[in-house]
Amino acid sequence: MRLLVITTADDRLNGALTDDDAAVNRFTLGGTVGLVFFIGLAGIGLAWLYLGARRSLPDSAAIRAAVWAVLVWSVTGSGVFDPDGFDFTRLRPVWLGVLLFSALFLAMGALVALGVERFLDRYPSHPVALGLPLLPLVPVAPAAVGGLLALAGAWLSERFRAVRILGTLVMVGFALNWGLPTAANVIRILT
Repeated sequence: MRLLVITTADDRLNGALTDDDAAVNRFTLGGTVGLVFFIGLAGIGLAWLYLGARRSLPDSAAIRAAVWAVLVWSVTGSGVFDPDGFDFTRLRPVWLGVLLFSALFLAMGALVALGVERFLDRYPSHPVALGLPLLPLVPVAPAAVGGLLALAGAWLSERFRAVRILGTLVMVGFALNWGLPTAANVIRILT
């Protein structure tokens, strides 16, 4: 986002608040640590969701990663790509903002999926054994519960074809519910 601030030549925006309540051209240690912490937690959550959903995705790991990346872009982009928001009405060039946010969401989705796939290739044990990395997170109860639910989903989808089909339908629903409006917003922003 620093690149957007640099390319926006309007000094009157210095200190203005973005859609995420970040001050333009003001960088703080707290803000940076908060961003890194948020991305880390989001990555853990996405990894658990992917683990639970992966059997409902195509068989190829590369195609799974691509589909997951588009799903992540669709859902996260729905909250970011606001054609009337500060980020896309005041910062210039607009196409650069769309490109940077899209690259971030797509890369995060693909990297999480590929990371989970690599982990599973290295440690191809029973899905319950995959829960062992969650033990350090037990003090963070909601995170641990999310991980355990993802493991339960992975276990169920391994055993029941109906669960895999339901998972596929849910992801198609996500793509339609969030992907189409996100794409429409991106088109509105760019035109």
